[in-house]
Amino acid sequence: MRQGQFRRDLFYRLSILRLQLPPLRERVADILPLAESFLKVSLAALSAPFSAALRQGLQASETVLMHYDWPGNIRELRNMMERLALFLSVEPTPDLTPQFMQLLLPELARESAKIPAPRLLTPQQALEKFKGDKTAAANYLGISRTTFWRRLKN
Repeated sequence: MRQGQFRRDLFYRLSILRLQLPPLRERVADILPLAESFLKVSLAALSAPFSAALRQGLQASETVLMHYDWPGNIRELRNMMERLALFLSVEPTPDLTPQFMQLLLPELARESAKIPAPRLLTPQQALEKFKGDKTAAANYLGISRTTFWRRLKN
């Protein structure tokens, strides 16, 4: 407003209620319940069940999730749980271990080990796994469609 970039009247119309929300890294007690909720919703959208084994796996992976810095805040957590759900809808696995989480979600491994985590599949293998669905394959690998295309060409 001071720099003339935003209209005063519009600002006061929009700022009826101001909320100060701390970043996710400061609310570590919320990470596991939010992760479970996002995973349930994502699995339901893919018509895949949420089992007690998955709940136990998430609880076992709690330290990995809590030690991550969450630079993307709650959106990043939701995105990670959507990627996990996408994988679990194709390949249901009862063993959701911290190591598996770090393999599937490489940003968690990089944060704790500061080394690049190995990829699960090559772009070609992911494309075969998802029967030619490029968007699903890119999401599974945790990369954009553009990056997926680039890696597919190489």
